[in-house]
Amino acid sequence: MNKLLTYQQLKQEDINGDCTRLVVLPYSSERLNIFWTNNSTNEDGVSVERSQDCINFQVVNTLVKDSIGYAGARLEPDTLYFYRVRAFKGKRYSKYSNIGEGRTNALKPIIEEIEETKPFVPKKKTLFTFVSDLVRKVIKIFIKWANTIVSKKKK
Repeated sequence: MNKLLTYQQLKQEDINGDCTRLVVLPYSSERLNIFWTNNSTNEDGVSVERSQDCINFQVVNTLVKDSIGYAGARLEPDTLYFYRVRAFKGKRYSKYSNIGEGRTNALKPIIEEIEETKPFVPKKKTLFTFVSDLVRKVIKIFIKWANTIVSKKKK
């Protein structure tokens, strides 16, 4: 038997808030972290959508109710992505959040440093000397790479 609902009953089943203030933050060369404010208290969950052209969005994940963040993983390095989210209750959806954009970090700095270093030839000394020289070279590469990332973020 079909039950007819009144307008008031339908209104009570609507989602009572939207997702707002979406931000996208780079985490690594393969991951972006997405955060938003979830203003709904009666949704079933949150739908996360991604695009590379800010026009054609596709659902990449459906999260549980009260979600306020998502880690976009397995992404391409040094690539710009756009995200938006919206709450849902059954087959009803809230308005979309604002569109946030973020670029994954590049792999380039660490690869360049490894290629530019001279081949490491250990001196005929103890194993301790060999390991400590190797560790020093790795630390130098890491510091140069970290400085490159910091200088790019300041731009």
